[in-house]
Amino acid sequence: MALRKGLSHHRRWLAAALAGGLLAGCGQGGDSGGDKLPATAEAPGAVEGASAGLAIFPPGPVPPGSVLLVRGGGFDQACAVRVSLGTPDPSALGEAPVEPGGTFSLPAVVPEDAPRGEHPVLAEALTRASPDGPCDVPGAAEPLGELTVAGNLPLLTLDRLEGRPGGPVSVTGRGFCAAPACSAVSLWMDGTLSAADVVVGADGTFSVDAQVPAVEAAGAIVVVAVQTDAAGDELRAFGDISLTVRPNVPRPQAPD
Repeated sequence: MALRKGLSHHRRWLAAALAGGLLAGCGQGGDSGGDKLPATAEAPGAVEGASAGLAIFPPGPVPPGSVLLVRGGGFDQACAVRVSLGTPDPSALGEAPVEPGGTFSLPAVVPEDAPRGEHPVLAEALTRASPDGPCDVPGAAEPLGELTVAGNLPLLTLDRLEGRPGGPVSVTGRGFCAAPACSAVSLWMDGTLSAADVVVGADGTFSVDAQVPAVEAAGAIVVVAVQTDAAGDELRAFGDISLTVRPNVPRPQAPD
């Protein structure tokens, strides 16, 4: 749910940005129209010291599937710019024509399979072999921007919504970090450790059978899965994890 809300926010932000509301301040000097983009680290996601520059909105971190707006300046000699995310195998984000003044604007989406971490954003200037020729002569792809891709939010799924104290419950998780890069998962219910050293598979999933803790009062308890990633940060999954517990109640006796 949190991830879907985040993506909706990015889409609303992009719509506002394309309308010009958030991009007016990207110009250089007194140019309120934003025709010039400074090639400095002051622009979100830009790499300092380049003759051309990129600005990436939002600047990150963003999860895979997020909507971006990539703006560029200083491409006066190009007819179009091809942009890619420099993962180990660069992923194409799209291509946009260059406007008068050497600028371009490209809506893009972070690939769903983009790995977590910091990645260069590559810009490749395209030119024409002749004045009337097609805009298809590639140049060198240069790292002119940076983008941090965050991991998808880990999620939990329970095989039941109601249970009794001491009763069984099966919990599955997805979106976790696979071993051995990250720690095993510990599962907590109502503040009590229910399962420890749960191994995460290569696909980021796990499944474990646990026991509902012996709580006295009926009501909702919370199930939390905790893992430490390779950077030492703690991942916690909540997801759809409310479990309503019914205390043991004597079964009604049949009338004599």
